[in-house]
Amino acid sequence: MGLNSYGQDKTVDLPYSQLTKEQWQEDFHALYDSLRKNHLNLYHFTPKTVFDQKYHAIFNEIAKLSNEQILLRYKQFVSLAGDGHTMLSDPGDFHRYPLDFFIFGKQVILIQSEAKYKQALGLQLLSINNFPITQIRDSLNSIIDHGESKTYLLKQQTDRLGVYEYLSAFGFISNRDSAVFEFQDGKRPSNSRWLQYLPISP
Repeated sequence: MGLNSYGQDKTVDLPYSQLTKEQWQEDFHALYDSLRKNHLNLYHFTPKTVFDQKYHAIFNEIAKLSNEQILLRYKQFVSLAGDGHTMLSDPGDFHRYPLDFFIFGKQVILIQSEAKYKQALGLQLLSINNFPITQIRDSLNSIIDHGESKTYLLKQQTDRLGVYEYLSAFGFISNRDSAVFEFQDGKRPSNSRWLQYLPISP
């Protein structure tokens, strides 16, 4: 599935979409086991009691989660290590919207896109499907590998901001092909410009 336990021993040779709930639980157990065996100081950022509580909560929750939500829990669990060297790579079949952002101060600005969305270049992103960007950023922050520079953390946020599977797992998008990105036109502060995004990039 493209995920492995701290880049070490255990890998599942199935696409993540084909895993059963039992296989997810086995893999999650292997993930924590590998972290404990291979990380030099796993509990330097988060106490072992919190790690153990989170492990049991996620393990028991897997049975009722979608695959995307399980992957999200994996990310949240690994982020407890609190360093940029402990991470899980995204599966290669994740879907990304062709919109690239940069964070200037507290504003999320569109800096690159497909030609058909160029009218929104340089504009501030306000919301996705009516969810405020501040709420979305707070949620994405829970799956970022902490313990690195502020620049690294902001880049991690913007990299995940255009990934459908993350936005869906947090409940911000329900239909992959009809997400609405709302931008504020800085030249006309009283108005907002809406961008209806339909196709998905491969």
